[in-house]
Amino acid sequence: MDNFIKELKKHRHFLPKQTIKTIRGQALSGDLEGAKRGLKTALNKTQSKKDKMINAHRGTRYMKKQYSNIDYHTQLGIYLRGQ
Repeated sequence: MDNFIKELKKHRHFLPKQTIKTIRGQALSGDLEGAKRGLKTALNKTQSKKDKMINAHRGTRYMKKQYSNIDYHTQLGIYLRGQ
């Protein structure tokens, strides 16, 4: 289960927070297979433009915090192209 939670953390910048919380709750309650299936579904689901922008902004803020020499606008563009 700990490995799955670590795997889920890798995707936290691409998925909405509520989806992450739902999948994490499933895993912690013991439904690991359902959580894995939910993660797979969430990753394959197409996102709305609003969700893409929110998640790109969240990912850019995270990268800016980790690496201080990153330009915000360039990194945001990279995130938006990648989605």
